[in-house]
Amino acid sequence: MAGQLNLSRPKNRWDLVAKSATPISVVGGLFGFRIPDITIQLISALFPLFCLFLTTGYISKVSVPEALAINYFKSFVQPMAEVMRTNDVEIVYDSEDGSGTKSIVTPDLKKLNPKLRILMPKDLSVTTTGKWLPELPRTRGLIHAKTALGEPRDYTVRLDANHADGFVIFDVPNNLTALRQIQFEEKDQGKTDHDISKRVERAEQALKEYSNKLNSDVLKAEFDSVQIIPPQETVGLKKS
Repeated sequence: MAGQLNLSRPKNRWDLVAKSATPISVVGGLFGFRIPDITIQLISALFPLFCLFLTTGYISKVSVPEALAINYFKSFVQPMAEVMRTNDVEIVYDSEDGSGTKSIVTPDLKKLNPKLRILMPKDLSVTTTGKWLPELPRTRGLIHAKTALGEPRDYTVRLDANHADGFVIFDVPNNLTALRQIQFEEKDQGKTDHDISKRVERAEQALKEYSNKLNSDVLKAEFDSVQIIPPQETVGLKKS
């Protein structure tokens, strides 16, 4: 009986399910019926294939801009939103007054009722090199937080402590640069006006997909303190 058991380490959860079918076949043999070994082999082979099929099906439904938006949401927006509503998270930032610049230490960021504003560019146009990203406030802050596992994690942010909406942290998605490079990595040399026009249209669509996905994830997560700021509202952004 033991010779029919496959005790090797399963490669994944589906392989584990397949291997668990082997002891069942052994028990079945005690009661006068037997599942052929070829059946177990087929199950072991088909389950990982089925898992791969499902994964591929999901990935194929996500475009490159949407994938980048998911990455930005998971790596910065979500943890920052959770940090802002966590007790006893310290933030240190500079403040300027008539006597000069001084550091302000606030032991509990949550008490400031902070808000996160994500600034989106007007477009990804290659003609605005160096100026296509919205400008951020000059004031920098350092947030001393911890991960879900209790490990220290610091966030360097730009902020406006005296904004009309209160204590506001600003950010521009860092992977928009990668999205822009994907859209405009080819040179204009040898391209027709039609080709260049199509590329601009693709860039506009890519930014739209990115923005829509990011906004959708923020709304779905019900992060009331997080807001996506469209480009028309970033023009009059107060610098601090």
